Order: sequence, then structure tokens, then C-alpha cells
Amino acid sequence: MEKPKNMQSNKGIAGEVEDLLVSAEQELPGVAELLKVYGGYEQMVIQVRQYLDMTRAEPLITTSNRSCLEP
Repeated sequence: MEKPKNMQSNKGIAGEVEDLLVSAEQELPGVAELLKVYGGYEQMVIQVRQYLDMTRAEPLITTSNRSCLEP
């Protein structure tokens, strides 16, 4: 009896990812470098969003029961 495809390999996910990167690099040189650059870009975007979220001013909401100001 043949094992299911996902149980045939003892390498685990990390080994499968490594195999995928190796085959991609053979077919399209520069893929690993592109992924590193994109990963760095993605991390920078996350950090910038966190900074902007901290520095964003909370909206000031006020209510009043008067339609115009008294002189």
C-alpha cells in the first residue's frame, strides 16, 4: 500500500520550501534575491504602519445643543 503524498517525505515543511526554492532558482535565477528584497520591503511596510498608527491623532468629537454661538 502506498503512503499518501503528504506523508511520504520526512523532510517536513522546511525541507519542502527549500526544495521549492532550489527548483525555482534553477528555472528563474534571481528568485531567492527577489524574495529577500520583498521580505525586507514587507517588514519595512509593517514597521512604517506601526509608527503611523502610533502617531495618528485621535479624532476629536464634540457635541453641542446649540445651533450657533452666542456673542
